[in-house]
Amino acid sequence: DGELGLGDLPRTLRPEGPAKALAPAGHPPDPASLLPLAGRNLDGVVRDLILQTLEMVQGNRLKAAQLLGIGERTLYRKIELYEPALIAEALVRFEGDRGQAAKALEMTRKVLDRKVEKHGLDLHAEVLELVSGDPTKASVALGVETGTLQSIWRDQEAALLQAVLKVAQGNPTRAARALGWEEEVFLTKALACGLLSPASEGDSVD
Repeated sequence: DGELGLGDLPRTLRPEGPAKALAPAGHPPDPASLLPLAGRNLDGVVRDLILQTLEMVQGNRLKAAQLLGIGERTLYRKIELYEPALIAEALVRFEGDRGQAAKALEMTRKVLDRKVEKHGLDLHAEVLELVSGDPTKASVALGVETGTLQSIWRDQEAALLQAVLKVAQGNPTRAARALGWEEEVFLTKALACGLLSPASEGDSVD
């Protein structure tokens, strides 16, 4: 129907976060629930602004684009940037049933399979955040045996850590949680891979 609502988007991308309920359709979010801007990753701020606006207008892209002062095509392209997160949410929600996930995403199963392969570890990182690092749940969502999945992660550990850190918007605490690791373990590995500078080790905030 050309409309996208926050209910169709990943919980981790919703401004209220996974633990808070969404505002009723057609009603602006409670200002008290909005995340502060200072100190936040710019991409995350822009993303949340877009998603909150979509919620306000009940998923109407044209209205959202007008409120944001951008073209509808530009808005659509920005939404496409979040595709790995959208796919991850559908796969987790439908427990790896790609037929149901494809239907929810309004694409064919063949297209979904191609996109899953295309996004690779970026998709794995999104899934891991949604399942809080649970390898069994990640295995179900991605349709890969747990042992095989863990082997992939070990072989491509640096790339996985980089993808997870991106999903976590540079927050080591959040990244460690997504991997199901102690933060100290994540910091040690991230520093060894050159993904963090020693100065940033003590800068994590929850």
